[in-house]
Amino acid sequence: AYDAFNAPRDYKFKTLPKPNFEDGSFTEYDLWKMMLNEPNPDDGTPDGWPWWSQLWVVGSWWRVRNLPNVKLVHYNNLKDDLSGMMKEIALFLEI
Repeated sequence: AYDAFNAPRDYKFKTLPKPNFEDGSFTEYDLWKMMLNEPNPDDGTPDGWPWWSQLWVVGSWWRVRNLPNVKLVHYNNLKDDLSGMMKEIALFLEI
C-alpha cells in the first residue's frame, strides 16, 4: 500500500514517511494525526494530507442534511439500536 501511494505521479505529491510499525517509530495514530493537522496542497483543504480532508467530507454532508434524499446516521445510534435504525433506514429508502 505504501508504494501505491508514493508511486511517481505527473505532479508533485508530498511523500509519506516510510512507516516502521515493527519498532514503533511510526504508528497508525501518527498517520491519523497527520491527516487531521497537515494541509493538503493538492486541493487546498486545511487538513487531510496525504489523502482527503475528513472534516471537509463530514461538513459537506452536514450542509445538505435537510435535503429529502439525504439521511445522516450516527454510529452510536446504530450501536445502541441496530434493529430500530435498520427499520428507520428501510423506511427512508422505501424498501
